[in-house]
Amino acid sequence: MIIAWITGLLRKLRKLFVAGPLALSPPSVEEADENNVLDPRNLPDNGATVRIKAWSGMAYRDHVYLTVSTFTDDLPINQSSVGKDVLFYDIPKALFSAAQGGTLEVGYRVEFSAGGSDSATTTLHIIGGFDQAAKLDLNGTHYLSIAGFPPRNVPEQARMQRPADWGRAPYVYTSSDPDIATVIDTGEVTALANGSCRITATDSEGQTQSYPLTITGMRVMHFLSASCDWQGMQGACATAGLVPVPLADFRRLWQIYYPDNWPVTQYTGWLPYAFWTADALGAGTAWAYDLDGDDANANASSHATDSHLQALGLAT
Repeated sequence: MIIAWITGLLRKLRKLFVAGPLALSPPSVEEADENNVLDPRNLPDNGATVRIKAWSGMAYRDHVYLTVSTFTDDLPINQSSVGKDVLFYDIPKALFSAAQGGTLEVGYRVEFSAGGSDSATTTLHIIGGFDQAAKLDLNGTHYLSIAGFPPRNVPEQARMQRPADWGRAPYVYTSSDPDIATVIDTGEVTALANGSCRITATDSEGQTQSYPLTITGMRVMHFLSASCDWQGMQGACATAGLVPVPLADFRRLWQIYYPDNWPVTQYTGWLPYAFWTADALGAGTAWAYDLDGDDANANASSHATDSHLQALGLAT
């Protein structure tokens, strides 16, 4: 009874001391200066790092929730983390690039294991403006797409948003090359292929501003043939300047498109049977992959290399 009473009292006291407005320090972005000014050009390709200082009363099973624009992440506090700063890595670079010339809110909330919560926010000032060059680098993201048929839900790392902040609304946005990137009426850009294009905004009075956009690191699959043997698939890839698609990439592509764009061949208008992969099995056989299957691993099957299946090639 006494132990339970003391435990309850300590929990109530902790709520009082940690739930106040000064319990948490504002978050910081490692790549920003001491005045919270950040130049997106100084960010590494894998993105920014947010640091949250250890708070008074930090305890096992506290839980931290981070928000940076549309990006969210969370971390539970384990026993070895108590008393240490909390670090969130790889915050997408595109979020900061899209905010050039403006501000970006970086906030977090802690739900305390003893009950209650608190939050803190930092406002970053982002160097640049609407006409500043932008880059979407997708190296290391493992994002795959099909040429002409991007997934309905394109992941955040392949998108950026830069709304016009000059002239008079509403604005009309256009891309100089819709095969490289598309843009919608909010200023959100979606990467479709490696290359460069220009995104232009026109206000209601006909004034225009634009910025150059470069996309790198995209991995895009292209349809090559509805019927060829395994050697024919390799030859078609070589002729098109593409590489055969590894089995692991077919699995990854299926996971990106399933279930929103499934069956995949129905979404793309291809024939509903398997595709050759780059992976040989030996004894005259190789792996093929059924993009219309319902299991990432069971979709793979072996076929004699003289069988006629469909072929895709990978542009990197």
